[in-house]
Amino acid sequence: MATASLSDTTVTVAGVAPGSASVTVTASDPGGLVAEQRFSVMVPNRAPEPTFTIQSITVHVGRAETVDVSSYFTEPDGEALVYSATSSNPAVAAVAVADSILTMTPVATGNAMVAVTARDPGGLTASQEFVATVSFGLRRLTDNRTSDRYPSWSPDGTEIAFASLRDRNYGIYVMDADGGNRTRLTDNSDQDRYPSWSPDGTEIAFTSDRNGNFEIYVMDADGGNQTRLTNNSADDFGPSWSPDGTEIAFASDRDGDFEIYVMDADGGNQMRLTNNSADDRNPSWSPDGTEIAFVSDRDGDFEIYVMDADGGNQTRLTDNGADDRNPSWSPDGTEIAFVSDRDGNLEIYVMDADGGNQTRLTDNRDYDYSPAWSPDGTEIAIVSDRDGNLEVYAIRIK
Repeated sequence: MATASLSDTTVTVAGVAPGSASVTVTASDPGGLVAEQRFSVMVPNRAPEPTFTIQSITVHVGRAETVDVSSYFTEPDGEALVYSATSSNPAVAAVAVADSILTMTPVATGNAMVAVTARDPGGLTASQEFVATVSFGLRRLTDNRTSDRYPSWSPDGTEIAFASLRDRNYGIYVMDADGGNRTRLTDNSDQDRYPSWSPDGTEIAFTSDRNGNFEIYVMDADGGNQTRLTNNSADDFGPSWSPDGTEIAFASDRDGDFEIYVMDADGGNQMRLTNNSADDRNPSWSPDGTEIAFVSDRDGDFEIYVMDADGGNQTRLTDNGADDRNPSWSPDGTEIAFVSDRDGNLEIYVMDADGGNQTRLTDNRDYDYSPAWSPDGTEIAIVSDRDGNLEVYAIRIK
């Protein structure tokens, strides 16, 4: 607990550990006679102290962050400290401590106040608080000086098809989900755009003007057997496969304005689903095949609508003075991602399948658009010019 030393007539007592000790002082004369006195020494337990301030930390969805908190506290008595932590909002960031390692696990976007406490064996404590911000993780998948657009995930989630201008005209490419192994599938002097994987992953539908106007084509997933499905003097755009792979929805202006059509996967039985004097575009099938989301300006500006797969029960989901476009269903059918310029520039939003809980996902000064959900629902591929030109990115949302 304490050590004692004597120098001439001065006794020096030094504390070693919290507690009490008895010090005996003996005085002796030349003849050997002695006298003693005892006194008690109390060494107080001193509380731990913060050393450095824990700064605010940003955690990205899908990736936990760790911090060794032992460097942020000191124990004046040299005793071992025990650490604990709490989160003000576990629904945003959950926390746990093992030894001195604090682990922050992101749950949802937002902010949480994290309190870290250091406790000594005597029960005295010191605490610090800091803000943990949970944001979406963003991965850049393509990187070139031209434009990469229209991402579409393969059904098994291992690849992404997209259109690129890197070889002087838009062609269809495919890459691994991490951006590697980029391979060109179509190669002609015209424009190939809007790739869409078949549900079984064996084919890719796309749009091309190689025969004079934009038509719907289909090819094998390796680029072979490129076959024209539509054939008319108007433009057909944006193919979207039905979940069972038997039909393809698309937009066409063959009847004077753009409407939503559907056809068999081999191009047969082309049938019009919408019929009005406005533009209807961007069809997207629901995962259960019962509904199709689409975009229409029938009420003055482009909004997201949904209808039954046969064209019935057309219902407006968004309603604001801006343009909402590019609907994309989540794999479980509970949400729809879309693009809106309601806040001044094109950003990615997500809403419930009935139009509720419209939430902004991206927030920057540049354009973000063309969302496409990953098959496991954890990421959304997008197109953005935030780095100067149009590239494909992936946002981790879960």
